[in-house]
Amino acid sequence: MPPGKASIALLSRISPQGEVADVSAGTSVGFDLDHYRKIAIKQRAYGQSLTMLALTEALAGLK
Repeated sequence: MPPGKASIALLSRISPQGEVADVSAGTSVGFDLDHYRKIAIKQRAYGQSLTMLALTEALAGLK
């Protein structure tokens, strides 16, 4: 079975150095959508761990 769209999107955001791009700088509770639109997008360490978890789950689903 080919990889799903989410896995392809995640893989496309991993640099040759292993850094994951386009990770939210934080998700504090906001009162409207504009609050979330203004959250910075950058490389974060926890983005790498969540990406690894998601890709591990995707691989487990291929069995």
